[in-house]
Amino acid sequence: MPSSTEAVTADALAALRAMDRDGRLLARLREAFERTLARQQPRLQAARQQPPDRAALAEAMHVLKSAALQLGGTELLRSCAQLEQCPDPELPARLAAFDAQLANFRAELASWT
Repeated sequence: MPSSTEAVTADALAALRAMDRDGRLLARLREAFERTLARQQPRLQAARQQPPDRAALAEAMHVLKSAALQLGGTELLRSCAQLEQCPDPELPARLAAFDAQLANFRAELASWT
């Protein structure tokens, strides 16, 4: 189980590094995640409107869960899963938690060399 500050599990990162034979895999994975995130931004914005677009939120969270899982981002995956099922009154707080997890995850990805 990752610590509260571990955005990517150590085991997942070690496995990715072991597969990175040419030294470019981690950079490609990071870039792919950023492209995926950029494509989901309109859906994330729609989820923040009043009333929130629940279908857009569910679609974005489903896509981002998969992307996080591939990179070992279990905490981000958990935040996405919670948002998929979140009742409207809890949505602002869950979105804030998601934003924090996403920032941590992206910072960790940016540190990959």
